[in-house]
Amino acid sequence: MSQLPDRKRQADDLKRLRLQHAMAVRPPIGAIKRQMAHGFLLFLGYLLCLAGGAGGLLVALFIAVRKPRSRHHAALMFILAVLVLVFGIRYYLSQADAA
Repeated sequence: MSQLPDRKRQADDLKRLRLQHAMAVRPPIGAIKRQMAHGFLLFLGYLLCLAGGAGGLLVALFIAVRKPRSRHHAALMFILAVLVLVFGIRYYLSQADAA
């Protein structure tokens, strides 16, 4: 048996069906907001990355694991933290050699 409808749908029925399908496809905005990191967390992470490195690595790890829509921030924090740590260690070792 075929799946053809018994009657032709009215314009109101089609509009209602389109609206139902449009709402079903979009995820709720609350779920998207929960996947994003809060601005204060980002500020704290960048500040810790530039200040010393190790604390920024922990914040970047948290963001990378728990906040998938802000992973680009976690990657940038990781790069900044590693650069600060490497150049800080290099500076510290050059000062220790000079003494």
